[in-house]
Amino acid sequence: MLSILLFCIAIVFALQANGQAIDSLKQLLKKPVNDTTKGNLYAEIANAYYNFDGNLDSALENYSKAVKWFGKKKHASGLSLAHTGLGLIYREKGIYDKSLMNYLKGLEYGKKSKSVKRISKALIGIGVVHHIQGDTTKALYHYLEPEQLNLKHKNIPG
Repeated sequence: MLSILLFCIAIVFALQANGQAIDSLKQLLKKPVNDTTKGNLYAEIANAYYNFDGNLDSALENYSKAVKWFGKKKHASGLSLAHTGLGLIYREKGIYDKSLMNYLKGLEYGKKSKSVKRISKALIGIGVVHHIQGDTTKALYHYLEPEQLNLKHKNIPG
């Protein structure tokens, strides 16, 4: 019984800390920062809303703002990050056409930035959407492509 109580208390503190993290990130937006930093802050806020609150609408809003700020500087890696984030949120909402469209944009910008990490995340997202839609052939292709890409570039986890 005591372990359950301690677990519940730990969860309450974690949730409070995550709420404070979102508030802290929002405070940083009020300071003068460049467009790329602002894009990164919006992406971090979106990620926090998704991971800690499960608030898909707030995550969607903040990833959209990240796209805007990264777009001002034509920051390919940031645009890949933000579009891949939008792909994830639309997928979670069950809006697969918009999810796929954003994952494809994330892939395009990932290739422009030559970021194996960004390319891989977009490809895996595309694979997940195809899997959900029942197209296992396309899903498998998009799951295997990042593995080959990472092996080629020696990005081996561990």
